[in-house]
Amino acid sequence: SAAAQTAETVTIPFRGKFNPNQEYFLNVRMLAGPHPLFAKDFPMGSEQFRVHDGQVWTPKPVKGKQLQVEENDTEIILFSKDVRFVLNKETGIVTEYQYKGQSFFHEGFGLRPNFWRAPTDNDYGNGAPKRLQIWKTSSQEWTVAALDQKVTPTAITLSITYALPAGNNYCVAYEVRNDGIIRVDASLGAGTETAEIPRVGFRFRVPKSMNQVTYY
Repeated sequence: SAAAQTAETVTIPFRGKFNPNQEYFLNVRMLAGPHPLFAKDFPMGSEQFRVHDGQVWTPKPVKGKQLQVEENDTEIILFSKDVRFVLNKETGIVTEYQYKGQSFFHEGFGLRPNFWRAPTDNDYGNGAPKRLQIWKTSSQEWTVAALDQKVTPTAITLSITYALPAGNNYCVAYEVRNDGIIRVDASLGAGTETAEIPRVGFRFRVPKSMNQVTYY
């Protein structure tokens, strides 16, 4: 154990080979030693390090009938007997996704770009909610700068560029396969805003009945 305000190099022995199809992580925990305020081995901190990348998911061959496209003034609808995917062209929000009659979005609150999270006490202490307000605004008031679609025999990809109030472009490709699997690729372009970004991703609401979800 290293004394306070010092550093120490620790060698962790490892024997064996990595499986190329699996990911490996090193979990490190810091436990308390003898101390009047903490029980021995009380967890003081932890960190996880990725030590090997692996392909943990291999897409299966695409099955199912080719998706059809229906478009009107406000929506692009991709559909088949089992799949229904609706994108609002004006807002850029994926408002509906159904597979075999089961809706995965609650009351139309579908996939939406998101760059905000709930502030913590530390955030309030350093003024983050006010300093980073532009990213909360960018999670609500973007505009659609571009929208394209690509059709292949196995999938349809809708590529959309969201212009954010922060000055960045958020480019997203929604690939909807014939079998109902959706792949989402997103990239946030550089902008002039220098405030740190609380979060980069999406938000959506699932129906209340979906109270057990498996994800990776």
